[in-house]
Amino acid sequence: MKPIDLALEFLRIFYSGEGIEGLSEILDDQLYFKGPLLESTSAKVYMDALISDPPIGMSYSIQSTYQNEDKVCIVYTFRKGDISIPMVQEFQVKNGKISRILLVFDSKDFL
Repeated sequence: MKPIDLALEFLRIFYSGEGIEGLSEILDDQLYFKGPLLESTSAKVYMDALISDPPIGMSYSIQSTYQNEDKVCIVYTFRKGDISIPMVQEFQVKNGKISRILLVFDSKDFL
């Protein structure tokens, strides 16, 4: 898959709230994830966090995408209940899998 396809598949699986285990097919085992509420250094730790607190009842709408050979940046609007905020995710791809994810958003509505 192209980097943009991997990033879009990640969002599709994540926001479906189901089949989180399917992320293992597109995430590098040594995935580095950093966001306002979580930081992890392996796909297993990241997926375990999602399985213990499933991402349900959320939706997103993509505003724009940017990409080069091995990075994709997706700007989107996140919605859950009364919360609607902009989010940005940068995905880096190595050897056909997502190896790094940086998630940026204002976390004040979640704390």
